[in-house]
Amino acid sequence: MIGVDSQAAIQATRSMCGASGHHLVDRVHEWIWAALCKHRGLKVELRWIPGHMGVQENKWADEEAKKAAKGDSSDGMQLPMACRGALPASRSAV
Repeated sequence: MIGVDSQAAIQATRSMCGASGHHLVDRVHEWIWAALCKHRGLKVELRWIPGHMGVQENKWADEEAKKAAKGDSSDGMQLPMACRGALPASRSAV
């Protein structure tokens, strides 16, 4: 079970149409597919959790996301291989 505090993010994972930032959703689909292929019988569920409702990890994740949005990223060696390197720029951002 993966707890997500963004209903819009969960909804985006159900869509296959291209939209701003959809390359990130595509990458999540790839990771989940790889995990399912590697671990037969694995079940993955994305579940909405209200932001900061007594879930310490959610508060930490929110703080880290805010740092990343400001350009303060993790050391590249600490990131999963798929997250290393530059992400594609969205057309709307360009």
